Amino acid sequence: MTRASQAGLALAAGLLLLAAAEAPIRDHVEINPGPGLAEGEARPPEPVRAPDGPTAPRLVRIDGPATAIPVPAGQPVAGAAGRPTDRDTDNRDTDDRDTDEEVRLAEPEAPQRAMPRPRTLAEAVDRLRHQPETALDAEARCLAKAVFWEARGEPLSGQLAVAQVILNRVESRRFGRDVCAVVTAPRQFSFVRGGQIPEASNRHQWATAKAIALLALEGDWDDVVGSATHFHAAHVRPGWRMVRVATIGNHIFYR
Repeated sequence: MTRASQAGLALAAGLLLLAAAEAPIRDHVEINPGPGLAEGEARPPEPVRAPDGPTAPRLVRIDGPATAIPVPAGQPVAGAAGRPTDRDTDNRDTDDRDTDEEVRLAEPEAPQRAMPRPRTLAEAVDRLRHQPETALDAEARCLAKAVFWEARGEPLSGQLAVAQVILNRVESRRFGRDVCAVVTAPRQFSFVRGGQIPEASNRHQWATAKAIALLALEGDWDDVVGSATHFHAAHVRPGWRMVRVATIGNHIFYR
C-alpha cells in the first residue's frame, strides 16, 4: 500500500471518530416530545400553583430529579426517605409541650380545707398571738392597747369583755366615732395621758392583747357581755343605776 493510501485511510478513520463524538448520546428511555419540541428535547416540569386559602398545599422538593409535589397544609414535610424532617419533629414536640402546659393551667386548683373552729378561747388566742405588727391597723392597735392597760391581768374572757364593751360604745355612737376616739375620750380610761395611749410594756401580754383585739374586731368569738357599755373594778362602788350584766374576773359589766 502506498503512502498516499495509508494517509487516506487514517484521515477517514479520524473523521469517523469525530462524527461519533459529536453524535447525541441517547438514553434507553425514549422521550415523547410535546408540541413545539424537537425530537430528543424534554419538556421542563411546569411549576404547580397552590390554590389560595387556608388549605392551600405546600410545594416541597425532595432528593432526585427536580419535581414539585403538593403537600396538604398541616402535614409534616417528609425527606427523601419519607420521614418527617428534624425541624417538623421539633415543632411537633413544642406543640405537644404547649398543649400539656395549657391542660395543666386549665386544671382547677384543689380547694383548701378550712381550719376548724377553735374549741376554746385560749386556742383562738394562740392562733393569733404571733400575728405581726403589720396585721394591726390603727383601730386594732388602739383596741389592743386599751385591752393591755385595762385588763392585761384578767382572764382571757375578761380581756375579751373589755374589748367588746369598747366596740359596743363605738356602735352606740354616743362615746366616739371609732375605737381610738372612744378610748381617748376625756375622763373615760385612766391610763390615757393627754389624749394619748401609752405603748405596751410587756411583750407576752402585748401579744395576747393583740390577739384579743383581732378576735373582737372580726367577731370570731361569742359575746361574753352582750350589749354592755360600762364596767368598773369590783372594789369600786360607783352607784350606777344601770342593769348589771356580768362579773368576769375583777370587773363588773353594765348596760
